Amino acid sequence: MKTVGRVAFGVVISALVIGQVWALSPPEYTLQKRLLKSIGAGPCVHVGNIYQNQGSDDYFIDVKGCSAAIAGSLSIVLKRDHRIGNLHIIIRVLGPDGNEALPVEEAADKGPVVNIRKHFTNVLGANPYFSTIHRMEDTPMAPDLFIEMKKDVIQYWNDDLSDYYSNANEVAATVFRDFCKSAFVDGKVDIGWTTAQDAVKGNHQKH
Repeated sequence: MKTVGRVAFGVVISALVIGQVWALSPPEYTLQKRLLKSIGAGPCVHVGNIYQNQGSDDYFIDVKGCSAAIAGSLSIVLKRDHRIGNLHIIIRVLGPDGNEALPVEEAADKGPVVNIRKHFTNVLGANPYFSTIHRMEDTPMAPDLFIEMKKDVIQYWNDDLSDYYSNANEVAATVFRDFCKSAFVDGKVDIGWTTAQDAVKGNHQKH
């Protein structure tokens, strides 16, 4: 019986692999789960379920900040439009009152890099995956800001038959990068993402 079971299971898996690499959750639902498990892991950010409005082909996900400041920073930091093939998913950022969030007023005397750093700090500061933000003032060709995430994996159920538990497992920094803008102020402020490294002995540790 075990041999028959293995053969039958192998046939099913082979069919799935040939047909679509591996069976996975629909991509729009995968995107919502990635958003929920990353940006939505912060205590002041709520990620809702994905939905469609009547008469629209677009999908929507509501992201709500628990304060006007957090919601305003979310509206600046997050990528709002996502396209996967012919699917269009729109992220709506809402304030604590449930209305569309408005960007917070910038401090003109601080400069764009400081302002953008503040927005990322507002959004990620309490997130359990967040480590720190590095300003790269004296490093030519580097992004203006490097956002460092902890060396963690974001895991979510994705109907993935290539995984024993049907989960997807992704490096945290990669998931956050996919949901945040990479440039601000007409390209004047560039963002890079990195993962915290283990302590390195000797002279190879970066300062």
